[in-house]
Amino acid sequence: MDQHFTFAETTNQLVTDADEPEQGNRLEVKPGLTGEWQVNGRSTVLNFDQVVAMDLNYQKRWSLGYDLKLIFKTIQVVFSKRSGAC
Repeated sequence: MDQHFTFAETTNQLVTDADEPEQGNRLEVKPGLTGEWQVNGRSTVLNFDQVVAMDLNYQKRWSLGYDLKLIFKTIQVVFSKRSGAC
């Protein structure tokens, strides 16, 4: 995957040699403002493997339109009474 600027994508975490290969693949995208797990998972994500799966799904689906969709969804989640963000 080419390195490109992205508005939406999770903050990358450090990966060691002991981590799974797919966890390293998620580091191919530069960190952004938000990501799939912030808007689609939040408190329902049970483990780091689910976060990695969402990040890899983002990589597959990336486009400017998808970034904009995630940004608008982030705004909705932040101001939603059910989100716990306000």
